[in-house]
Amino acid sequence: TIGLSLYFNEPVILVFGLVASPFLRPVFALALFPHAHKFRHWIKSLVSLLIPVLLAFLAGVLAGYLQKTGQINRLDGIRFSAPYWLDMAAVALSAFLCVFFLIRQGKLPRKMGVILAYEILVPIALAGFSLPLGLARLWPNAILIAICHLVMAVFVAIIAFLILGFSPKHYTGWMLAILPLILSFTLVIGSLSLSGMTLPAFSFKPSPTSIPINDATHTPTKMPTGTNTSRVIASPTEKLMTQTSTIAPSSTSSPTNTLSPTASPSPQPTRFSIIVDSINGIVIRESADFQAPVVGYANDGTQFEVLDQSISENGSIWYQVTIETGETGWLLASLANTETPTATENN
Repeated sequence: TIGLSLYFNEPVILVFGLVASPFLRPVFALALFPHAHKFRHWIKSLVSLLIPVLLAFLAGVLAGYLQKTGQINRLDGIRFSAPYWLDMAAVALSAFLCVFFLIRQGKLPRKMGVILAYEILVPIALAGFSLPLGLARLWPNAILIAICHLVMAVFVAIIAFLILGFSPKHYTGWMLAILPLILSFTLVIGSLSLSGMTLPAFSFKPSPTSIPINDATHTPTKMPTGTNTSRVIASPTEKLMTQTSTIAPSSTSSPTNTLSPTASPSPQPTRFSIIVDSINGIVIRESADFQAPVVGYANDGTQFEVLDQSISENGSIWYQVTIETGETGWLLASLANTETPTATENN
């Protein structure tokens, strides 16, 4: 069901899947290992934990392969591309309360289990979802975040057991208790370093690109005093060039107006602008194909000038635009709003 929620971009399906998902009991079985020292039980708990994690990852891979557009804006999945203190606080509080209710009431609270499933299984599914879409800088971050949340839950559960009287046995138990803390710090640092290279679509706001205008001034001689302004079109891809002719008085020659250089006006192609309309940004590909490599990303609200249009075999409309690096790429037209086209007038 988590995979279905990614495919349909539907949070209701995600909530249903999290509520219906099995409680992550192996997390607390692993937390008891420093106290119990039962290696066979630890292996069994680890395998039991890896099964739902692997299923969530494969469900995400399948959803990403079938959907192809990468639209998950309604699920707010991009929050798992970098560490977020509120997510880590939710994991820590949920793990502590689970141990508290387990010791005091003899059962694990179901609601806390839903929060842990969201913080651990959803980023794993998101990593699988982004893998077939070619988002090479997103899926490793999501995996690191999921593992970080998992290790943090185990460590907080160990601390909770310690506070409630289940202290580790011998020095090996204390070493095993400290190990999740070390792993947590390592994963947080690793995910922070990677988050500095995450999708540019979520890490910067593009600045408007200025278009240079070439002004050419020509001063003819022996002309009556006056000013004459004309515009010459250099090529279909250049902006209008303003030329100013300065006229000087002369008593021996007739007024003539000489312009240099002289170019024949050519029709300016009609172009129009688009604005990205996707909360999580948009992927820009090398060609108008869902399987094409990713060459860039754009934030929600980024404005582009459309260079060309193309319709793929499945009927999808694509726009060719220029990205910040100067390269051209293609984005899906359904993820952008079109502004009113305006043609350049030639005088």
